Amino acid sequence: MLCIISKRDELLPRLAKNIGHYRYKVFVKHLGWPLPSSDEVELDEFDGPNAVYVSSHNENGLINGVARLLPTTEPYLLEKIFPFLWEKTIAP
Repeated sequence: MLCIISKRDELLPRLAKNIGHYRYKVFVKHLGWPLPSSDEVELDEFDGPNAVYVSSHNENGLINGVARLLPTTEPYLLEKIFPFLWEKTIAP
């Protein structure tokens, strides 16, 4: 397995598109979430220059996992989209 860690603005264009396509397959196709996408690539307002991506790749170089890390010093997914998860506490 190969893991690649990179900030959004440092990703090679092909890898950035492959990550977006992987997310589209997982979130839109597999989970059925009605997310806006273009060309079967899922991106949102949190895919800014400070987002950090961890992508794992199989022996053929195909992505088999992606994580996006967002700083909590800027707007982030849990704070803006899922605030109900923090009902009894303060979001980090």
